[in-house]
Amino acid sequence: MKKTIRFSLIAMVALGLSLGSCKKSSTDTTTTPESTAEQKQMSADEHYQNTETQNSLNEANDAIGTTGFGKAGSVSNATVSVDTPNKKVTVIYNGVNKFGNRSRTGQITVQLTSGSRWKDVGATIEVTYTAFKVTNVLNQKSITFDGKVTVVNQNGGRVFLDSNVTHLATSTAFTVTFDDNTQRVWNLSRQRVFNNSDYSVTETGTKTVGGYSNVIAWGTNRKGDQFYTQITTSIVFNSILNTKCPQNIMSGQKIHNLPNSSLRADFGLDDNGNPVASGVCPTAYKITWTGLRGLVTSIVTY
Repeated sequence: MKKTIRFSLIAMVALGLSLGSCKKSSTDTTTTPESTAEQKQMSADEHYQNTETQNSLNEANDAIGTTGFGKAGSVSNATVSVDTPNKKVTVIYNGVNKFGNRSRTGQITVQLTSGSRWKDVGATIEVTYTAFKVTNVLNQKSITFDGKVTVVNQNGGRVFLDSNVTHLATSTAFTVTFDDNTQRVWNLSRQRVFNNSDYSVTETGTKTVGGYSNVIAWGTNRKGDQFYTQITTSIVFNSILNTKCPQNIMSGQKIHNLPNSSLRADFGLDDNGNPVASGVCPTAYKITWTGLRGLVTSIVTY
């Protein structure tokens, strides 16, 4: 499952992880195909949600500009309006993005609720999603968001212009509707540090909940099971500005904790599921889980 990162130079959050088709490389044959499909779906759903939340934040930032709210920016196939007195921007979508791989409908509003400028220390924006639907042009899979994400510029500065800018994005009761019309409520708590020396981004989970630490997302999956997704090793990925391995997840680990199993995702691997050598660009990642009877299954995707 090839991972890509969509980046905007002025993006307040600069990540995209795109999901394509998966290829199975190794499985424990004693694990049922149904449980394999369920585990893969859980991993795919969390990645897809993470991807499109960040892609939408990138486009929202294109609309507001780098530091202020006084001038409308440009977003492909969208109408952008600015309410300067209230430091609020509204984006209404009606087509594909500038890369031609994502089609968007619905609305996003971005409002500066704390601080004079977005680059100020502690400045806060609220991003509100209203029937915001994203469809993958290649496979026609979609996801729809309703709810609000709060982003805090913790130490101030401009992404990839000032040193180690840190953003904390949180949300409670964020509604996610999948392409089978299953609707679930998720919660988010992620921190990202933007390194302007090599144009990389480091992502961590910041919540302690359900007995788990370093949680980035939690709620119920499309099957209705409670889950808690941890980042157990920081996720490091390169923006498109990085001259070596741009748009690659370089390293890191996530664990999706479910009632009867746990699913681990290891990043920064080659096609055989092994860590890449220094200077080599990753091409795959691996998901591994332990089921009810202690059976272990691994799948390499790229």
